[in-house]
Amino acid sequence: MAAPDSIGMQNITGSYTMNKDLSDDNESILSLQGVGFLMRKAMKIGTLTLNVTHTIDEDGNHTLATTAVPSGGFKGHTSARKLDGKQMQQKDFLFGECDVVPGVSKPSELEDEWLKEGWVEDLVFEETVENKKGGWKNHNCSGFRIVNGQKHYCNRSRVTTEKGKNETAMNVYNFAPLAA
Repeated sequence: MAAPDSIGMQNITGSYTMNKDLSDDNESILSLQGVGFLMRKAMKIGTLTLNVTHTIDEDGNHTLATTAVPSGGFKGHTSARKLDGKQMQQKDFLFGECDVVPGVSKPSELEDEWLKEGWVEDLVFEETVENKKGGWKNHNCSGFRIVNGQKHYCNRSRVTTEKGKNETAMNVYNFAPLAA
């Protein structure tokens, strides 16, 4: 389902299920990030839902509380990110130990043309995730785009490695209100 007009970068609270027909294949990007063959195949078969609660404090700082729930009864991963441009540490079973810098940006200020193009609002959530042990960096932006004539929440990622490999992918999500 397309996101309604009431949902935008000032309020993205909702449930977002990956639309595999509209999303790019993520296998090559996951491979660069060191995700094993069997896990990549399982992820390709399954579906991911992001349950997001978005708040903005009195100073205008955005915080996202997200639970990523894979299909098949697997345990989800919950994170809370203050989008303040400050580095934080993250450790999970899929990507290991990473340095994460979450923030808010204007697409026009992004240097990467692939990440910059096509957003419908003048605000994106920008994040850099670096795994020094694995030798990769994921620079990604999330926001709303028009896909097949409808407004969808999307995430565009560029993963680069220390060995000079580079892959891009876009995930497109269908919107639903959060269950009460």
